[in-house]
Amino acid sequence: MKRALSVASGALLMLAAPLAQAQEDEAVSVAGDAPAEQSSSAGLAEQLANPVANLISVPIQFNYDCCYGPADGDRLTVNVQPVIPFSVGEDWNLITRTIVPIITQGETVQGAGGMSGLGDVVQSFFLSPKEAKNGLV
Repeated sequence: MKRALSVASGALLMLAAPLAQAQEDEAVSVAGDAPAEQSSSAGLAEQLANPVANLISVPIQFNYDCCYGPADGDRLTVNVQPVIPFSVGEDWNLITRTIVPIITQGETVQGAGGMSGLGDVVQSFFLSPKEAKNGLV
């Protein structure tokens, strides 16, 4: 189990720097300017609620399974799921979503040993208009 946690910790450290950032088109508020900070926070909250907003995000999901197989093996899966939008013309965004599972599995059968590595990577592409029209995105 210690090995599984060290692999997961190492994966997180590699991804810590670019975890989430807004695109450059967001207004930056001046410190001490309360109305500008509130409007910027409200704008960010709206973008976070919009699944097709022009915002890069990197959700990380942890799954732990234990006590299976004759050797009561365990398995830790860390899914790294970056969502990155790209501008395609004036009216459209191309949104990419990649799911990369990092898996560490303990021994499930006596003498088989444990394993670590990458699972099947899933890539998705979504085409979306930049602006909602008539409530439709």
